[in-house]
Amino acid sequence: MFNTNDKDLSQAPEIREESLGKIERLLKVIKAGMLTTINSKQELCSRPMILQQFDLQAGELWFFTGRQTGKVFDIEKDSRVNIAFASPGSSSFVSVYGAAEIVDDKQKEKELWNPALLAWFPEGLKDPNLVLLCVKINSVEYWDSSSTFVQIVGFTKALLTGETYKPSLSEHGRVNLNM
Repeated sequence: MFNTNDKDLSQAPEIREESLGKIERLLKVIKAGMLTTINSKQELCSRPMILQQFDLQAGELWFFTGRQTGKVFDIEKDSRVNIAFASPGSSSFVSVYGAAEIVDDKQKEKELWNPALLAWFPEGLKDPNLVLLCVKINSVEYWDSSSTFVQIVGFTKALLTGETYKPSLSEHGRVNLNM
């Protein structure tokens, strides 16, 4: 289906750092992700989340959420989560696996707060329902073929040869942060 240039990122430190840089670049652009938890019926349950901050060196992703939500209940029962970030237009994808925890830290909330959050938390930082969700990353996987040049070459080749254009994911890698 897809041609990939897989990298074993558990080996060379320079490859690991290069890949972390690519993941960081992707997460700066792709802010919305689908958080998947395991509910009380042991079913997978996904919902959209907006990334507020990430620190790959510390292995953390930060989100705001409501205290009285299904995701908080799910995480309190089973902390394992996955967050899938996607930018289909540029064929860029990031999948994060880790353990989530609910954090009630007023200083961190103040640090991450931005006015757009008033749509969900009308009382701002004083909203009693406001809480942070921190995902401690175990592993990150990414696929990226955002190079327009690579896509143009493939498309042009298909036009010239009469073959069907098949976009490929030019790069795929995984970084294990759970050391």
